[in-house]
Amino acid sequence: MNPTQPANLRLVRPSERYAEEIGAFRQESLAIERQINGSYGLSEYEDPSRWIAWCELCADPATLPQGLVQADQWLLVRDDEIRVLGMINIRHSLGTDNLREFGGHIGYSIRPAERRQGLAKAQLRLGLEKCRDLEINPVLLTCDAINEASRRTILACGGLFDRPTTKIENNLPTPMERYWIPL
Repeated sequence: MNPTQPANLRLVRPSERYAEEIGAFRQESLAIERQINGSYGLSEYEDPSRWIAWCELCADPATLPQGLVQADQWLLVRDDEIRVLGMINIRHSLGTDNLREFGGHIGYSIRPAERRQGLAKAQLRLGLEKCRDLEINPVLLTCDAINEASRRTILACGGLFDRPTTKIENNLPTPMERYWIPL
């Protein structure tokens, strides 16, 4: 474990055990953001159980909806707590144009009340271990150009700047940056 990483953190799969906390994470996040990065569409699911089922569907190649890539959804928790501190989504491939240019292998977020404590770096490091297990190397990550916290997190975890890019959403440009992390 990295000496600067907070202790007792681990990634767990979404399950009914965490359903209430997933709902609270969603509500807290949507109070300040329009989408929840790294949550595999949680903002669209008022019922955490339906979202958990969606994540299970997308993790299994046998049930993966057409047009999507296999992905594993993880929750960041402390060993002794049920509280969801963050979410990270790991895509097994860059099988769509959107992922190749804008999405990358990993999306992540930290619960708003838990930010600025080093949890994003710890979560990303744990996610990179999952990527290593999946033999994803190098790992592509992207962030909005104005998201200084995400940029610092990616760089602290070994990110190497690739190039800028611009995503068009609702006819509006969003400047972004691409980074590769070799494992």
